[in-house]
Amino acid sequence: MTKPSITTGSTPSSTPSASWKLGILLAFIVPALFFGALELGCRALNLESRFVKRNSTPQALDMPTWMLREDNARARMDFQKVDEDALEWMSMFEEGDGFRVRLTPNTQRSIVNTFSRIPADKSRRYLIASNNLGFRSPEISFTKPANTFRILVFGDSSSFGWGVDENMMFSEQLKEKLQSAVGSRKNIEIGNFAIPGDSSEYGKLLFDHYAPLLSPDLVILGFGANDAKAVITPHREQVEVFKASSNAFALRTFLNHSAMVRTIAAALSRANPTTTIESLPQLHRAVPRKRYSSNLAAMGKAARELSGAQTLLLTLCAPANYRKAAQKTAQRNGMLFFDGQTKLLESIPALKDGSLLPNEVSTMRREYGTTLATNDLFYVSSDACHPNAVGHSIIAARLANTILEANLL
Repeated sequence: MTKPSITTGSTPSSTPSASWKLGILLAFIVPALFFGALELGCRALNLESRFVKRNSTPQALDMPTWMLREDNARARMDFQKVDEDALEWMSMFEEGDGFRVRLTPNTQRSIVNTFSRIPADKSRRYLIASNNLGFRSPEISFTKPANTFRILVFGDSSSFGWGVDENMMFSEQLKEKLQSAVGSRKNIEIGNFAIPGDSSEYGKLLFDHYAPLLSPDLVILGFGANDAKAVITPHREQVEVFKASSNAFALRTFLNHSAMVRTIAAALSRANPTTTIESLPQLHRAVPRKRYSSNLAAMGKAARELSGAQTLLLTLCAPANYRKAAQKTAQRNGMLFFDGQTKLLESIPALKDGSLLPNEVSTMRREYGTTLATNDLFYVSSDACHPNAVGHSIIAARLANTILEANLL
C-alpha cells in the first residue's frame, strides 16, 4: 500500500523566494544608480579641476610630467602648479599598452602652446589630432602597400611637432618633398610615433612594439633632449613598470575615463603633504650617454634585421655631449646622422636678411612684433628648444636632401 505524501505548501529550498531575488537585484541596482549619479555630478560640476593646483601663468613642465605612474612626474607635480591650458593638453594623453603613453585614439583638440616664451602665442591655438593607434600621424596600415617607401619616426616633443599645426610638422613636409622628388614611381608614407617626454629608453618600447608590425624602409630616431635630463628615477627602471603595466591596461583605461575616479585621485593627491625641491632625492641622468648610444644602436640593428631598413639619427634640443654620442653611434653602426639644432642655428642669418623663407619670416615679424628682435632663436623656436613652423620647414628641407643624397629611394 502506497503511503500518502504530505504537502506542506512551503517553497522548496532550491527555489529562491521573490523577495530574495528582489534583494539581490537591489544590491546591484542601488549602487549602480548611486555611482552613476556621482559620475554625472563630477562631470557636470567639473569637480576634478577644483582639486588641481592652479597658477595664472603656464609653467615649463617637463613634457609630460603628469604621468601618475612615472616617479619623476609625481615628484614634480607635488610642487609645480598647473594652469588650465596645461591641463587641457595633458588630458589628451593616456597610458600606453606596455609603453609609457600615447594620445587618446581618434581625438582632436585645439590647444595653446604653454611652453612658448612669445606673448603672442598665448592667445593662439593649434590642432592636435590622433590616428586610430593614438599618435599624431596619418593612419598607417600594418600591411605596407606595394611600391611604397615607408618611413617611421620615433622621438620626443620636437618630432611630435609641439607648437605647430599638423601640416607644418617636419614629418608631413618631408613626405611632400620626397614625394615631389620621386614623382609617381614610388609612394612615400611616413608614420610618426613621436611622443612628448620620450627618451630613447621610452621610445624603444614603442619601437619594439610597432616597428616589427610595419616593415619600415627608413627609421628616424629623434631622441636626446629627454635622455639628458636630470631625474629622480632613471628611465631604465621606469621601463620595467610600463612593460608590466600592459596586463592591466584595459582596466586602467576604463577607470581613467571616469570623472569620479579622476576626482578622487586629484583629491587624494592634494591631501598629501607638499613636496619641496629641496626634499627631492639625488638626481640622475634620465638615460646615461652610454645607455643612450646602446639604445640607438639596438634600434638601428633591429630595423636592419626586421626589414633591411636604414636608420637616421636626428638630434633636436639635445646638449652637445649627447649630440656627439649620437653622431659617433651613427658612424660606428653605418647609420645616417642629422644635427637638427645646428642646422637651425646656421639658418638664422639667412632668415634675418630675407634670403631664406622670406614670406614666413615676414608673417612672424608681423605677428610677433618687437618680441622677435629680443632673441634670434625666436626665428626658429618659440622657446629656445622646440622648432617653430619655420624651424620645421628648414628641418624637412635639409632632411629630404640628406635622404635623397643617400640614394635610399
